[in-house]
Parts: sequence; structure tokens; C-alpha cells
Amino acid sequence: MGEIYNISKGKIEVYSLEPLRGKVITFRQEEFEKLPEDERVLDYIPTKGWFTPRKNIIYECGSHVLRKRNPQPEDEFLMSEFINNHIGAYSLKDITRLDNGREVTTLEPLMYLSSKVLQLTDATTLELLLEQGNYSSKKLQNGNLSSISDLFRLSEKPITVLDLEELKKYFSTNLVPKDELAKKMSMINGSTKVYRKLR
Repeated sequence: MGEIYNISKGKIEVYSLEPLRGKVITFRQEEFEKLPEDERVLDYIPTKGWFTPRKNIIYECGSHVLRKRNPQPEDEFLMSEFINNHIGAYSLKDITRLDNGREVTTLEPLMYLSSKVLQLTDATTLELLLEQGNYSSKKLQNGNLSSISDLFRLSEKPITVLDLEELKKYFSTNLVPKDELAKKMSMINGSTKVYRKLR
């Protein structure tokens, strides 16, 4: 279970936010089906100068390229691991496609299948950011959350309420490191924007 925060009248309201795992699984499956089959899992190929394959490349940078691939059995396994939330460590990355200039998000699993990258839809990216509690993300703050709001259970009432001025005292008296205050407040303000979209 995660938390989401809302600033109201000098108080920080803390609500529980829980993904509904069955709905999330169905949602992720349906979102993958919206992508072309040869783009759901992309080949991550380190750059090798002139020897780097050029066919079906959708992204290129100094260190690697991402290439479309014909669907293979290991692709199904990797997608299934993500759909069922079994990928514990991964990295989200925004890229601009070479072929159409569109910005998309990829997920790079940090596991033994690291030469494969998953392409995500915009809605899947928002769902993942919300599940991570990444409230500082501008995509989450500015995005349309209507397609993912029913994938989560948000408590009707706060599970606790904190006084904002009291919280600031912890930082001003060095009980909590001062340099953390701006970071925490940025996260809480971002969370407030997201909370109000979900309500």
C-alpha cells in the first residue's frame, strides 16, 4: 500500500493509495495490444560504428540503438513479467523516435534480459508512475488520469493528518536534514496536484 498527500488549509492529509492488481494486469495486457507487435519489445544494441545495424531502428544515441524485432517467445516472457509485476528493478526512459519524432517511454528491465527494452503506451507510463508514487513527475501532474484512476483504491478519508508548520519545525531544528525540505515539499505539492485529479 502506498500513500498520496494533499495540502489543505495548512494541513497535510495522507491518504492510502492501493493498486487493484487484477485491474492493473488486465490494463497492461490491453495497452500492449495497442502497440504494433514488432515494437512491444525492442532490441537494445550497443553502437558499433559502421557495423551498427540500420534496419528498423526507432531510436539512436551515442551508446546504443533501439530496433524493432519480430515477436519471439522470450518477448512474451518479458511482457508477462512486467504485466504481472514481477520485474523488480527497471529504469524508465523518455526517448524521441527517429521515424516519427514522437516522444515515447521505454522500460529497461535490469535483469538478465537487459538487451531487451519494453515500449510503453502513454497510459501505461502514467499508471507506472502513479504506482511508484513518483508525484514529482510532470507527466503525472499534467497528464489525463481518467484512464487509470479506476485502477487504484484511494481511501475516502485521510489515514493521518499532519500540521505543515510542525513538519517544517523538524527541518528547521535539524531533526531532519534541512536540504531535504525543498525536495519533500516539491513531492508533496506534486502529490496534491495528482490527488486532486484522482478525486
